[in-house]
Amino acid sequence: MAYLPEVATVLKLAFDHEGWTYGFDAGTGTLDAGFDLDCRISQTPLYIHLLEDVVLCHAYAPFKVAEEDRRRVMEFVTRANCGLKLGNFEMDLDTGVVCFKTTFCLTGVPLPTRGAMTELVRGALSVLEDYGNALDDVVKGRKTPSEAVREAERN
Repeated sequence: MAYLPEVATVLKLAFDHEGWTYGFDAGTGTLDAGFDLDCRISQTPLYIHLLEDVVLCHAYAPFKVAEEDRRRVMEFVTRANCGLKLGNFEMDLDTGVVCFKTTFCLTGVPLPTRGAMTELVRGALSVLEDYGNALDDVVKGRKTPSEAVREAERN
């Protein structure tokens, strides 16, 4: 799928400015990086996909949810998403992959700034960090989704 090379340039400038290490596949318009988080989900792989009309940023939990735990995590994702202003949690019910996604719409707007691309990444990382312990608690059966989300939102 096509993407705007100018957006790739701005995105790479943002990563360079922050001193973040990354790889970029010009053929697919995909940037990949890894970040440390201050929660029990201590590291997250992050992928940014440049499309013609949108920039998609996915910060992934570094594990797959076991099939028997997916119903609880699905409830967690639904509860956590309620009221979020920036982005959303997603879980692939077939694979158990969980991520937090932020987006930047390119339709009818000028090119994004370096700062906007930085905040796209920081937003995804921040929410995954804020809810990371709660997600871990639900996956490991220590808390119900309701308890875990309530606690995450108190902190």
